[in-house]
Amino acid sequence: MKIAANTLIWGNRAVDLPKMLDFLAANGCEGVEFSQRPERLGDPHDLRQLLADRGLVLLGLSGGTVDERIKYCGDVLKPNYLYVDGWDEVEAREARCAGFLLALHPHIFKARHRLSDVEAELRDHPELRFLPDVAHLTIAGDSPSNAVVQWSDRLAAVHIKDWTPAYGRSSHRYGRGFVELGKGIVNFDQLFEKLRAIHYRGWLVFEQGNREASPEEVVVQATRWLGQRTHGMLKKRTALRVPAPAGGQPQLGANGVDVAVESLLPSYSLLEEKQFLETIFSVASGSPRTVYVRLAEAVGRLLKARLVVLCSYSPAASLMGIVGVYPAAEKFGSHYLRYRDSLSSVALKRQAVTVFDLRSPHPGAEYGQPTAQFGFPTLVEHLGLQQLISVPVLDQQDPHQARFVVNIFPGTAGFSRDDGDLARIGQFIAWAADSALDERCAIAAAGANLVAGRCQQVGAFLQALRDLLLETLDCEALTIFLVDDTGNRLKEGISTRLRWASPETQPFYTEGEGIPGNVWKRREPLMCLDPADERVASQKSDESKRRSNPSLLCAPMLDAGGGVVGVIRCRNKRGKNGDLHMFSDDDLAVLDAVCRAAVPHLQVLLSKERRVIALRRLTHELNNPVVALKGAVDKMRRELEQRRGTTEAYFSEDYIADIGSWLGLMRGLLGNADVLSFGSKTLALEQRRVQLYADVFMPAMQQIRQPLFDRDFEATGIVIRKFDEIPALWLDKARFNQVVFNLLTNAIKYAGQDPKLFRVLVTARETSVFYEIDFCDWGSGIPPEMKEAIFHEGVRSKDAEQSNVSGDGLGLWIARNIVEAHGGTIRVTAFRSPTTFTISLPKWLANRKLLESEPKPQP
Repeated sequence: MKIAANTLIWGNRAVDLPKMLDFLAANGCEGVEFSQRPERLGDPHDLRQLLADRGLVLLGLSGGTVDERIKYCGDVLKPNYLYVDGWDEVEAREARCAGFLLALHPHIFKARHRLSDVEAELRDHPELRFLPDVAHLTIAGDSPSNAVVQWSDRLAAVHIKDWTPAYGRSSHRYGRGFVELGKGIVNFDQLFEKLRAIHYRGWLVFEQGNREASPEEVVVQATRWLGQRTHGMLKKRTALRVPAPAGGQPQLGANGVDVAVESLLPSYSLLEEKQFLETIFSVASGSPRTVYVRLAEAVGRLLKARLVVLCSYSPAASLMGIVGVYPAAEKFGSHYLRYRDSLSSVALKRQAVTVFDLRSPHPGAEYGQPTAQFGFPTLVEHLGLQQLISVPVLDQQDPHQARFVVNIFPGTAGFSRDDGDLARIGQFIAWAADSALDERCAIAAAGANLVAGRCQQVGAFLQALRDLLLETLDCEALTIFLVDDTGNRLKEGISTRLRWASPETQPFYTEGEGIPGNVWKRREPLMCLDPADERVASQKSDESKRRSNPSLLCAPMLDAGGGVVGVIRCRNKRGKNGDLHMFSDDDLAVLDAVCRAAVPHLQVLLSKERRVIALRRLTHELNNPVVALKGAVDKMRRELEQRRGTTEAYFSEDYIADIGSWLGLMRGLLGNADVLSFGSKTLALEQRRVQLYADVFMPAMQQIRQPLFDRDFEATGIVIRKFDEIPALWLDKARFNQVVFNLLTNAIKYAGQDPKLFRVLVTARETSVFYEIDFCDWGSGIPPEMKEAIFHEGVRSKDAEQSNVSGDGLGLWIARNIVEAHGGTIRVTAFRSPTTFTISLPKWLANRKLLESEPKPQP
């Protein structure tokens, strides 16, 4: 395998091309792939000589249109391939006639970004080569190793990058996830195993690495890492720097802009530029909802333009949405443009400032696109527009991707433009837009975290999440679908205006069925206008809409591992005046931020809900044999009474009483399912007059005989006193028996090893407003900082976790729920020698009339 570099590492401009090539050759690279536009690479004859002097192979060119690259190369340069995003018949014919090969490169957030998107084109066009990028395929959910095996005979090269999902998968943030090779989630072990299996001897081309590192540091890290992976096949070479021929390289100013371009004076003063920059900074920290309108206005005022139209660009949907207009009074018939055959598409393909003469019947012909037109011809005639300057706004993290395009219509025919200044204006727009969108995403994610903290049940959380998204995304209708427990169905979790058209037995989507099912299957979002095709593909559901031509945004809810938890479908994005707009990649970024914050909470709630359902089913089934056993014990007792016998006559102890006591405890445990049910606020108590000592503590002493026996402890180590001061109380006997049993068994479990030192003291007393019971033991104790935490579900002290004592951290949690349901409290009043738990019961429990008049406690 041979190692090459893509010059995207150095950005859009190669300031010192000889030095850059020297460094690549010295670090073992044998080839190079240029991402800069052709005019920024100097004279092709000089470039050929620079490469030859350093022994570097020209792999490919990806900057500019195919037509521009072919004309630049002419008969001088013969790269192995020309990079393309998709098949175009005209481009392919032109390349074939000139003797060039095209290499198809699926790229995330472009029209073709998955392996399935390019398979048909590769099959239909044998001359087309395949140029996979392992990071982009991973982001899209495909397997890079499967891709190289499937198309092993068509590989032009393999782009090697690594990526982490830490920044999310939205279009404006995913580029921040490119990291050093080996630091992300790309499965390189499997990839290199497959490359060796197919005996691959071709090119490995590395690109972006650590965003904080310099280009030279990226090259050193990548070549060293790849050299280790290719088992020393990378050669360390030293190349002499050969001076560039005179006139070969473009002369660059201090800011990296061609001097020839810099000679054109900008059409604005330094004061106007200062005001523009101040506006940009204020926009970046201002309201996210007005950012694009203000950006369009700032550009229009700076350039004294007749009209400025700022469009968002969604390559996957092949749409451009109008997000900002200056002057704001100008009206458009619709708020979106079709990308194909638009003048903006020409500039976006060129990735360069592009000027169009609107007086020409074919303004795109100069750039090889004679059918391209401006999307609003009546506006051109109405305003007398003569010239359009289209400025692509490139992603700051991935220059191969554009997020916006600024269409500037000069106020005068003599407008003096500086391409470098216009490109910098585009960079400022990108920075301000990203800053504002980051803030919008952060606010939305914080909102999701806030509602998650307030909601303890799945239904309440979904309702709050729905309301948050309706407001945040400004949409009329929204449905949250969840993948059910079987993993085979996508079912409605919560919705507004969802109408099922299917039979009542089929209110769900299967994987690949309809738009939600396809989003589930592909694990990627979908944006479109007027999604009527959904009703054709699946007659299952539809969301009612006020007007025709609704917009739709449908996106998967992904967990940390990339699995689908659910799907969110949004319909009809509203504008300020109530008119409908298209959704944009910004909306998708906000939705991604909300999902990343919400999904972990949702998974916890779903898990607890499933546990509750399973627990209820289990207790329902267990309750039947418990009732049957109790009936059998009662029959045994009655038969003994009829025979005028006692259990002592047959057994050494009263085992029937023991069985009855244990059955009572089991019924109490089953009744505690209400406590264990997540979100339960109160218990349904069965209260009657109970003598604490005779009816609760004595049965509990019978129940703990086995735990005492297991530790070789004597029952005499437990002393119960002063209960004659406590009158009969109206309690749920079975549940209170559970409280006492839990506290006594805890004292036994956490006692020391010496049976002679085992001691538990239970004391009752009366205060002015409470009857109180102290449980004192001389065991391992409780850390003071844990005095509240040990009453929480599933919490155990560090000493308990480190010991061999079994437990799930539920006993004290259940005890507190039962005591508080009776209007009382349980707390730790001493931490060690002795450890003391104190139960306080209100005195009104002794009087039924007072009990019935008391409000129900709300713990």
